[in-house]
Amino acid sequence: MKKLEEKTLMKDPFIRKFLSDDENYQLFQDYQENPTEETAEKLNRKFQWEITKNNATAYISKAIRTEAINFDREDRKYRRRFTLTLDRPAEEGDDHTYKDDIESTMDLSDKVETRLEDIIKSYPSLGNAIGSLTVRQKRVLFLSFVEGLTEKEIAQKLRASQQAVSKSKRKALDKLRRELNGRNDVN
Repeated sequence: MKKLEEKTLMKDPFIRKFLSDDENYQLFQDYQENPTEETAEKLNRKFQWEITKNNATAYISKAIRTEAINFDREDRKYRRRFTLTLDRPAEEGDDHTYKDDIESTMDLSDKVETRLEDIIKSYPSLGNAIGSLTVRQKRVLFLSFVEGLTEKEIAQKLRASQQAVSKSKRKALDKLRRELNGRNDVN
């Protein structure tokens, strides 16, 4: 076998990584000093093992990415089907929902702009939960549930993308759900 020059080998990133391991570098040095079939075989086996590990890592990485994409697709499909958490019953076994409370609490016909907190102030835990939302999340929920706009219409009104509105709405509803699950004084 021909004696290998270290400078030439170090140009390849995989070989550079391989030789950065002390044990592998020592095998390479042994081969350089004593280029026998035995030292060549040891170095070759170690190198083949590194290639196998590298290929396995690449495969697992691609598999994880594919699974993450599939999970995200299924999650989005599920969220599209079950978007309104305010339609969930306020009490276990009750037909009355949080949305019913919001709609029946105030007459909005005489107000042009109403804060979401004002609409539900008679429900302390819901008011507190909404108080924990960002201004943008409150605005999106108001436009969606009080004014009855679609996400596309809200996006146009706020000069944002429909995806941004959808994400803001989903995060707001998730936050409300978490806040309300810990409280029972909505009656």
